[in-house]
Amino acid sequence: MGNRTVEAATVKYLPSDQVRDTLGRQLAWVRDTSGILIITDAGIPDGALVPPNLLTEAGLAPVREQGVREARPRWGATRADATDEGPQGLTHHKALMAVLVDQSTLAALTRGMPVLAFKELELTGIALADGEPIAPGEYAAHDGKTLRIYAPPQEETTVDNTTLNDPETPEVVIFEALRETATRAAAAYMRAAETATTPEAKEDAKQQMKRVWRIKSNHDLGRSEMIDLIQQLQGEIDQLRET
Repeated sequence: MGNRTVEAATVKYLPSDQVRDTLGRQLAWVRDTSGILIITDAGIPDGALVPPNLLTEAGLAPVREQGVREARPRWGATRADATDEGPQGLTHHKALMAVLVDQSTLAALTRGMPVLAFKELELTGIALADGEPIAPGEYAAHDGKTLRIYAPPQEETTVDNTTLNDPETPEVVIFEALRETATRAAAAYMRAAETATTPEAKEDAKQQMKRVWRIKSNHDLGRSEMIDLIQQLQGEIDQLRET
């Protein structure tokens, strides 16, 4: 389908109760046409059934899946779940046919850019969505706005090996040094993603960014493991700085 808008897609509108009563038929229509079925309440758009690949293109996935026989009798609750929990996958014989999304998600999906789904957004320093770093780029938010995420500027801080190798240095200090180095490494990979010239390089930088960020929450490392990781991360930062 590619980055498309509602206007470029095959679209039809049906009242919610009609969608519920003919749910199997409507799921088949979405699957066969790759169209968007907009659900209305009192004539007002209020969610939609969309093709699964529309979510995939936006970097989203259903939060859960259920069959037609389960979804139809609890249609109102299923629609509420799409609003409260996120996209609901609808299946037939365990095959994903379509995804039920609320109206704000539909608006974001059809803007032709990745959708940034979050409950809490932090935009100081490294941008975080629910505690996870966000790669640089433009995103559609559920409120209809466009978010532009930029990589933080490069820092010249380096590791103090004398302090690390001093047996008198408390482990809590070394752990904080590890967290700080992991933050700088994540920022370096964000900058690499921002300047990447191919989709493959951008995706690799994004995955590396997430990898090093997760180190910050690893409390099971021993003293020598933390020191080794700090030095490894500093090496990655230095290498990225050179390129």
